[in-house]
Amino acid sequence: VGGGGMLVLQEMVETPASQGVEASSQTNTFDLMKDVVSLNWLAFDSRDRQEKTEWLDPVKPAYLKLELVRRDGSQTMTNQGIFWIPTGYSPSGLPPVDPVTRSPLTITN
Repeated sequence: VGGGGMLVLQEMVETPASQGVEASSQTNTFDLMKDVVSLNWLAFDSRDRQEKTEWLDPVKPAYLKLELVRRDGSQTMTNQGIFWIPTGYSPSGLPPVDPVTRSPLTITN
């Protein structure tokens, strides 16, 4: 309709074989949103204060940011959401504080 893509959730339900009944699988598709121009996830690394499109580090990022651009008639709408990760490094670059003991967490590889 507006020239964008669709945001779709696809669910696969697998039923194991049991007592003479064959195993089966079923795929369900749910249309969540139409006219999606782009959908990007960014991870924030507080050590170098950069948002990254890929995260390969064993240390969790400080947050994940979702950037969704979609069409609404002739307009383009941008939505952003930030999802903070409490066990990641804080934006100051300091190790996180354990929510239970309130002491700095030690990160080991």
